[in-house]
Amino acid sequence: LLNCLPIFERMFSDEFIMDIIGALE
Repeated sequence: LLNCLPIFERMFSDEFIMDIIGALE
């Protein structure tokens, strides 16, 4: 799973990732 993180970072922008983290919280 950790190996997939760099892929997600390349596929999505940091803002999009922060949006997901904010939704999870």
